[in-house]
Amino acid sequence: MQLKANYTWFVRIGLILIGAAGFIFAIGDSLIPQEFAMFSSTEDPQGFAELVTMDGFRLWAMRGYIGAPLETIGTIALFFGLIGSPKETLAFWGMLLALLGDLVGTGMFMIMTYVFPDVGHLILEGNTAAASVASLEGFMPVMGILFLATTVALIFFAIAIWQSDRFPRWSGIVVVVGFLALLIQTSYVVQILGNVVWGTGYLWMAVYSWNRLPFTESDIHAADPV
Repeated sequence: MQLKANYTWFVRIGLILIGAAGFIFAIGDSLIPQEFAMFSSTEDPQGFAELVTMDGFRLWAMRGYIGAPLETIGTIALFFGLIGSPKETLAFWGMLLALLGDLVGTGMFMIMTYVFPDVGHLILEGNTAAASVASLEGFMPVMGILFLATTVALIFFAIAIWQSDRFPRWSGIVVVVGFLALLIQTSYVVQILGNVVWGTGYLWMAVYSWNRLPFTESDIHAADPV
């Protein structure tokens, strides 16, 4: 495959959008004090209910309706930016896995937006049995798929970026580090910083691509098999 000149702006804008998504998620994390309580509905029903019924919770969950589409556009744009590079195939599989993660993540945000608050209200009314509907055990497989698919996708992209000379070598690793920080279940401040870090990684690619793109024919064919 070859990168056409008219894809140049799509790559640039797509990387800006996915970088912005990181900051949207970071801002969203500042709306609620401790999001991890939502995964302890059976252990701490009261804490769960207070969290998911607070004013900022729906806005926190609905950030996914903006962030996930931006991630999807940016992921596809990044793949287009790696077309013709030595690890184009690896980038292609990274794109597919990342899109799977976006799809699963969007579904999770929908459940959090429309199901969790209702469960919280039931708990506050004394129906603690409702907590089992939002138990971590039930969502663990879905969360596992989401994080595994996204982590592997980002690693694939990081390898492809490192060997492509299309974007800063370390930018892909910055994205991986930022995403993995989201797995640290200790402080929502770490969550905010993690989102800022991976968003910054994509913006770094966008700024770099502004001077590097469009690629010349020699750049594209340098990766072609002899």
